[in-house]
Amino acid sequence: MSRNEAVRQEVLDMDDHQCQICGATENLHVHHWKPLGMGGSEEKDVPENMITLCAECHKEVHAGKLHIERWDRAGGILAVTDMESRRIPDEKLWFYRRKLAEELKPILETIQGIHQVDGQIAYALYRLKENDAYKVLDPDARSFREFCASQGWEAGRAVSLVKLYEQAKEAGIEWPPGMTASDLRRHLKDAGQIKPQSYWYVIFEPLSEPSHVKPLRVVHTDDFDALMDEIAPDEVAVRVGKWIKVDARNGELKTKDGVKIIFKEIKED
Repeated sequence: MSRNEAVRQEVLDMDDHQCQICGATENLHVHHWKPLGMGGSEEKDVPENMITLCAECHKEVHAGKLHIERWDRAGGILAVTDMESRRIPDEKLWFYRRKLAEELKPILETIQGIHQVDGQIAYALYRLKENDAYKVLDPDARSFREFCASQGWEAGRAVSLVKLYEQAKEAGIEWPPGMTASDLRRHLKDAGQIKPQSYWYVIFEPLSEPSHVKPLRVVHTDDFDALMDEIAPDEVAVRVGKWIKVDARNGELKTKDGVKIIFKEIKED
């Protein structure tokens, strides 16, 4: 702890009252990168030599489980290694993720503004979903769909807009300002970029352990967007043949190694 409480508060403010390693906002400590040592040194008791850590990360640093190799707040550098001298990837350190969070917050505000047209919302949603960027805003969200639902948004529509934006992007077609999602979907179909094909989908209830996911029912449809609107926010639809083997017509679901799984309920829509 800093001897100078004013300096300590300054460091907490500079670090936005969050642990620069994990992002925690509670039980915060101010750690001296270069130790003060016995008797201390006032010249080391300065913000440039101090970093905000939560109690758990601070404990691991002092226990040697984590080591701060380099710390330069002004220069935008934080290098952390584990007890085996393996560097922790920058994208896992809040010091770097905070910058992405700050960049995404205006996007979040854009999405919440109901006056925005579909194309702008679709782009903003795409930015949130791209490389799971939404996790810097809600690390506990198990999926993009769940994140949208937690924000009070219509999750099915959000997923549908992102998929449509990706389809237009892959086709090299720009989403014109003011064009609705329905008009763009029709435009892509007329251009031959979206082909109406029917698929079988298995609807799952996701659990924490992938090996324990529960298959609920099978659905046959050529309208994936409508399916996304119909299923519950915590359900996942997986197209048959994409990453599982299943004979949906006979109500059979098999894993990749051929083990048959029994549905709780079979319903062919």
